[in-house]
Amino acid sequence: MDIQNPLNNSSPSPAQEPLPEPSGLQFKDPSSKGPKVFIIAGGILALLVVVIIIFIVSSNNNKAATSKLDLKTEYDLGYKEATSALKAQYDKDLIIIQGKDPILYTSPPQLGSFEVSIPRTWSWLINPNIDSGTFTGKADPFYILEVATTHAFTLDLAVINYQAKITEMDLQAKNSQGKITGSDVTVSGIAGRRYKGLLVGNNNSEVIIIPLREKVITFGTDDADKYSDMLNIIATSAKLTP
Repeated sequence: MDIQNPLNNSSPSPAQEPLPEPSGLQFKDPSSKGPKVFIIAGGILALLVVVIIIFIVSSNNNKAATSKLDLKTEYDLGYKEATSALKAQYDKDLIIIQGKDPILYTSPPQLGSFEVSIPRTWSWLINPNIDSGTFTGKADPFYILEVATTHAFTLDLAVINYQAKITEMDLQAKNSQGKITGSDVTVSGIAGRRYKGLLVGNNNSEVIIIPLREKVITFGTDDADKYSDMLNIIATSAKLTP
């Protein structure tokens, strides 16, 4: 039996197809899609950058506008405070000057015989009542309006019990939750009491209450913030005959 060597096989082998040429293959070039992706991504990134820049600029503009507004508000507030402080100091200095040039008012003896010095430039309206033994007076730096409810200086002489009046005022101060304060004071050698605060309504007023024989004389101001100094000048210079 003959053994055939396949290498010596002379029978024709099956036909083999030649390999295609690379140029004939339909491969898709990856570079044909890449640039479009990069362009789209770049556009999105650019848009984000623009949005961020607009946000930053807008934020800075808002901060700048707010800063300018804050500076203007601070300036206006500072100007107002400075103007108010200057006016308050001017009013205080003017009151002291006016207090140095007074006119002397002497009451009739039937009313307790008292003397008070009112600034010469002020208006002074009095209402003495000899029959009842009472007296009221009002003074203002300019004209006095009788219908006005507040005055720079008031004087009242009434036939009332001093101790009862002080008890009433002390109770009012006690119940005011600190809105009214009371303290001792002496006028023309006579001991009395001073009360300051929201005595009537929301006005910061002040009164000095002194016993005078069987009566009570009260020096006061309806605007203690502005005329407390003048009240002290008038009260301390008053002369009372007990």
